[in-house]
Amino acid sequence: MMNRRQFLKGIGLSVSALSLAGFSGVFATTGSPKKPNIVLVVADDLGWNDIGYHNTEIRSPNIDKLTKTGVELNWHYVQPQCTPTRVALMTGRYPSRFGNHCTQASNEHAYSFKTPTIASVLKSSGYTTGCFGKWHMGSRPEWGPNHHGFDYSYGSLAGAVGMYDHRYRLKSPYTRTWHRNHKFIGEERGHASDLVTSEATKWIKKNKAKPFFCYVPYHSVHTPLVEEEKWLEMNKHIKNPDRRLMAAAVSHLDHCVGRIVETLERNTLRDNTLIIFVSDNGGIHGGYPGGNYPPPDPALKKGFSSNLPLKGGKTTVYEGGIRMPAFINWKGNLTPSKNATVSHVVDWAPTLA
Repeated sequence: MMNRRQFLKGIGLSVSALSLAGFSGVFATTGSPKKPNIVLVVADDLGWNDIGYHNTEIRSPNIDKLTKTGVELNWHYVQPQCTPTRVALMTGRYPSRFGNHCTQASNEHAYSFKTPTIASVLKSSGYTTGCFGKWHMGSRPEWGPNHHGFDYSYGSLAGAVGMYDHRYRLKSPYTRTWHRNHKFIGEERGHASDLVTSEATKWIKKNKAKPFFCYVPYHSVHTPLVEEEKWLEMNKHIKNPDRRLMAAAVSHLDHCVGRIVETLERNTLRDNTLIIFVSDNGGIHGGYPGGNYPPPDPALKKGFSSNLPLKGGKTTVYEGGIRMPAFINWKGNLTPSKNATVSHVVDWAPTLA
């Protein structure tokens, strides 16, 4: 069994590295709780200005509440694209340590099966582990999450998918990607965000008797943006139709996060569950041509996503590409605050360990 010190030694960090985000002082004096459950939510391509607590035109009440009642990480950094951020998050190592394929969006196998991950370390400490959503650190079943510390997995092995079609890019050898425990699934009805949330909540209820690590890397709000009328109606105050569509996707994502919180509350798990939220990189800075994924995959004009007032966006190392909305919420154990210390997605693995 690997303990925290061994994990940190394995990834080249010392125990003193655990000063993540200057957390001294944010823990409430409630004594030492039992091992907390961990829910780690990753949004995809969510820009700095695409969330309600940064922008009042966006409707994201559940995420806003979790941020207000938790610790807002105001200077939390990531990598400028999805695969590099996910590699850093899972392993606690900067992605370039594994090769150039990990420094950009990639379908290749990201890192060795022997590499410690958050999931494998927590599993060795008695946690049940589940991954729900977008993996994108090896897009074949033989490279999937169950080979990297997860007991259960569901969603896409590759990157973005058609929201109702659930396939990856049509001209890619990884087009067929929707799976459960590495076995491809046939036709499933429903929006990807709803399906992922339903699978995650069912898994939480089934595994509530022991500590669990629930990793939920959503496909939203990555293109293609396809949303029902109810989410568009919720954002009818936004006149720009492309911006309204993005806001609708954010509201839908927020609703899904709310469903997870509601499941925790209904099963008396909320007080002993650590909830973490972050985006994998900034929003698309320009327009989007559409037609990359199974239809519908509409073209979107510049301004549909926003990183303002930060400069740049996805794929850039300006603030708009790498400084992300993020929070950590642990009811009764973390004092609500806005934390101004610099942190990075690579810090989560040793911290959680």
